[in-house]
Amino acid sequence: MGGRRSQAATGPKRQWEGKGKIKLIQGGAAAAEREPSLVIPLPVSVTYSSTLVRLRRRPTPDSLDCSTARLIDSTGPVALTSILGRLRVMMCLHILASFLAIAISGGIVYRRRSGRCTSKKLLHNETVIITGASAGIGKATAHDLARRGARVIMACRNLIKAQRVADIIKSETGNPQVIVEELDLSDLESVRRFAENIKKKEKSLKVLINNAGAGVSTRQMSPQNLELTMATNHYGHFLLTNLLLDLLKASAPSRIVTVSSKLHGVAKEMDVDNLNFTNAKEYSLLAAYAQSKLCNILFTKELSRRLEGTGVTANCLHPGVVATEGFHKVGTLRGYIYSALAQVVGKDCLTGAQTTIYLAVSDEVKDSSGKYFVDCQESTCYQQAENEDLARRLWDVSERDVSLEAREKFC
Repeated sequence: MGGRRSQAATGPKRQWEGKGKIKLIQGGAAAAEREPSLVIPLPVSVTYSSTLVRLRRRPTPDSLDCSTARLIDSTGPVALTSILGRLRVMMCLHILASFLAIAISGGIVYRRRSGRCTSKKLLHNETVIITGASAGIGKATAHDLARRGARVIMACRNLIKAQRVADIIKSETGNPQVIVEELDLSDLESVRRFAENIKKKEKSLKVLINNAGAGVSTRQMSPQNLELTMATNHYGHFLLTNLLLDLLKASAPSRIVTVSSKLHGVAKEMDVDNLNFTNAKEYSLLAAYAQSKLCNILFTKELSRRLEGTGVTANCLHPGVVATEGFHKVGTLRGYIYSALAQVVGKDCLTGAQTTIYLAVSDEVKDSSGKYFVDCQESTCYQQAENEDLARRLWDVSERDVSLEAREKFC
């Protein structure tokens, strides 16, 4: 017998497709020779059994009072609102899947278009210092420069972790000249001890790479009462670079490379008299990090002007969106979300290190100074990073805040 319609005197309309009976197993699944279909006034039909809800398109849906619709089998009534709830979940999952597909595709394109350092230059026995070289971009940079034969000094806070990484680099590159030295950039006394130790041990320094970076979710202070993000990302590198300038000048031609970020554009207005967020309510991780990255660029440009004619160049860079452990260290939900997104759309650490390596070794930039690079190409900064007056004022304030003495000034 063909299809049939059944409708009670009161209650919603139902359309049953085909014939057959629902066979029930007490308390368990229902099997049907053919399953009933409930038609709702949407461009879909819902096929329901006690264990399954399926969706399929219908060309001409029947009318139904959705607020009172019920489908009853021997297991009991099922409210249409429950079915619609499942629809919403499935729609959310579909949107999420679409977003992930777009993100993954975009990430693939982004990584393929990322710049690569093609220089084959070797650095036999040339001394290179890399801050924060025990993880992420710094680790990848150390590995590459060790492979080129450089004498790599890994300036790190965690000596145990750094030594473990150094041993791996030695093993994989065959270069025994990978050395670990203690440096905590957030502590200016540690910076001064490190610089003094380097000057005693090293006769030359060809490349200084200011790579280390950090960010904290709440306002914290360094031993010298400087805001911790600024102390690590700006003040520490400012002092370190100044203390090593005499060695860099004596080793000319030499290079200074500082890792900044495109996030410097977020710091649209910077008060050089309030670099440490004295009003704690004004502090946020993004504000502090962006300000420190703007300081990196302004410092590099002013440093380059002061080093003209010395044979020492200074450049900075944006590494791109890179999947490093830095987001995890923040320890917030936002940090974990950013980390997950970076894993999907970002560069790996070796790809993220390419511009740093390029500025450290390539002959194409041996005479470039005071420039900002992205993907191994010179790029433009945001307007505030080109403010020469702001750069000079930042330099003067930084000298004061790190207590740079006359004997420590070499430019």
